[in-house]
Amino acid sequence: MSSSSFRCLHETDFTTRLSTQPVPGHDVAGSQHGELPFMTRPALLKFRLYTADGTQNSAQAVANLTALCQTHVLGPYEIEVIDVFREPERARADGIRMTPTLIKVSPAPSCRIVGSLSDTRSVLLALGIQVIAA
Repeated sequence: MSSSSFRCLHETDFTTRLSTQPVPGHDVAGSQHGELPFMTRPALLKFRLYTADGTQNSAQAVANLTALCQTHVLGPYEIEVIDVFREPERARADGIRMTPTLIKVSPAPSCRIVGSLSDTRSVLLALGIQVIAA
């Protein structure tokens, strides 16, 4: 496989959300209909970043996306970096016309951002990621 893939699963950074699911035959004080709380993990964020190897904007986009995820993504994420010169068929299949191009693959909705990803606030907004105050 000629694409590089960064799989960053930061277990200590997981945020959990309290949810309830009915449990038949159980009555818990303070809950309705015998519901017991359970914890769920946030969805895995998957990114695909198309680059042109050796270009400054592509290198900057990889660095900016990595820093953005380390700083602002609280759950697990995966970054797949694809060099359009090494895998032109994948770039064509995804309709890539310029590099660097970031595709948020999951969770839905997907989106595309073209450029070096240097405007962190705008990138976070476009990706639907909540800004964490530093």
